[in-house]
Amino acid sequence: MDDQTIHDALRAKLESGEITQEEYEHLTKDLERLNLLGAKRTESNPKEHVYSTISVNGSKTLETGLVEGSTSVNGKLKVKSDLTTKDLRVNGKVDIGGSLEVKNSASISGKVDVAENATFSNGIKVSGKVEVGNQLVLGSDSKISGKLIAKGEILGDGTLTVLGKIYGKQIRHSGTITSLGPIVVAEDIVAQQFVSRAGGGETGGSIRAKAVSIGEEYMKHSVSKENLSADQIQNFAQLAKYLTNVIHRAVSSTTFHGPPRVFSVGGSVEGDSINLAYAHVKGDVVGDNVVIDSDVIVEGTIKYRNSIQVPEGSEYRIEQIATA
Repeated sequence: MDDQTIHDALRAKLESGEITQEEYEHLTKDLERLNLLGAKRTESNPKEHVYSTISVNGSKTLETGLVEGSTSVNGKLKVKSDLTTKDLRVNGKVDIGGSLEVKNSASISGKVDVAENATFSNGIKVSGKVEVGNQLVLGSDSKISGKLIAKGEILGDGTLTVLGKIYGKQIRHSGTITSLGPIVVAEDIVAQQFVSRAGGGETGGSIRAKAVSIGEEYMKHSVSKENLSADQIQNFAQLAKYLTNVIHRAVSSTTFHGPPRVFSVGGSVEGDSINLAYAHVKGDVVGDNVVIDSDVIVEGTIKYRNSIQVPEGSEYRIEQIATA
């Protein structure tokens, strides 16, 4: 029985379930040690399905791939079907014709295109661009300083920090989403906590979280509840408050690249604690404790259970509702 036949026989037993992945790896290593499989197949046969590692500096094309270690791409990698790898590092370009699964760490400073689903079990760091044709799963803490696009839903856990841009069908996250850049989704955003600090954004549906904060960096009440004009200053304390507000707004505008951008919500905003500034809500705002700050449009009704704070002279429709 030649090298190819031995390897194919082991592979067939793995795929049929007669042996486990651990047994397959153990047998393969023993046979390699006895020189019964020749050179490592990761290097000798570019069409083989199982690889110890993949490193691409030029251009490489695979039918499919199961990588036991890391996949590092500084050039261009094309996988016609699915790719599963322990770690993924991309400084170049990766095209996946099927689905992608990364079981440990992933760092993308280049570009990754996935035709179907993508799963990053231990989260992902993106300073480049990732585009997914269907569902995207972020299994742990993730940081997006580049661009992330998913044509299906985005599922997440841990923390999701957005310094760049996210586009998706909808986001369902069991942890905290914190955004300084825009988040644009066609349907709903659901999270434990949702914070849009300074960047604009848009959702065609609703935002539901235990705590919702939009336009946090520009909330006037976070500095002072008294918004004095220059001709109202009568003592040193009022002067201090006035200057603090002026400096705060100037620093916020400079730090976050210009004037505040409005976050548009096509549905309702629902949560226990809700703080809104620079937001346009086409539905209702429903919460236990609600604070409406500057430049907020609510086309529906503000419904609160415990407390409500709105700007003086505002004309919102407000209704106190029973505690859930």
